Amino acid sequence: MRNPPLNRRLLLAAFAAIPFVLPARAEDAAPEQPRRFMMEDAATGNVVNDDILLSKVTLLYFGYTHCPDICPTSLIQMADAMKALGGEASRVQPIFVTVDPARDTSAVMKDYVKSFDDRFVALRGPAAYTDAMVKAYNAKYEIQKPSGDDPAIYNVDHTASIAMIGPDGVLRKRFPYGVATAEITSAVQALLKEMPAP
Repeated sequence: MRNPPLNRRLLLAAFAAIPFVLPARAEDAAPEQPRRFMMEDAATGNVVNDDILLSKVTLLYFGYTHCPDICPTSLIQMADAMKALGGEASRVQPIFVTVDPARDTSAVMKDYVKSFDDRFVALRGPAAYTDAMVKAYNAKYEIQKPSGDDPAIYNVDHTASIAMIGPDGVLRKRFPYGVATAEITSAVQALLKEMPAP
């Protein structure tokens, strides 16, 4: 099933109206401005920007659906943290951003994130928009050359940490790959306590 084309004219017009702030370094709890991006919500096809981070704590992960182990492990951790938060999870938004938009169509991404938790938002976009968002959050990725004859079979090296973003859109902390889920849950709970009661 072919993925519907993005409305590139709409994306470009809206994208041009938003000034990008690309910070030079990533560090925990450093005072900074919210990082800007614009992508497509794979579930709705709507164009979204960094406003979707506001008013909630966000757990953000860059990866791809063909990832054999690191991505599924990290998304399971995010889903487990959401479950551990109980009712507080209503104030938390888990987001998965693909770094492989060529293979990760909207339909593929919708089905993929549902296998972890229905509350995930899946974002995708053209390579230039993906690169801008990756750079904004000081992440990295590199598409590897196919190892065989099929050009559609390849791996993508990418940053494996989970980013925690405050309700003001500011990066607060990174959780390295392999961190205990309890540590993620505890950090999210601590940040939620700083927020005004709903």
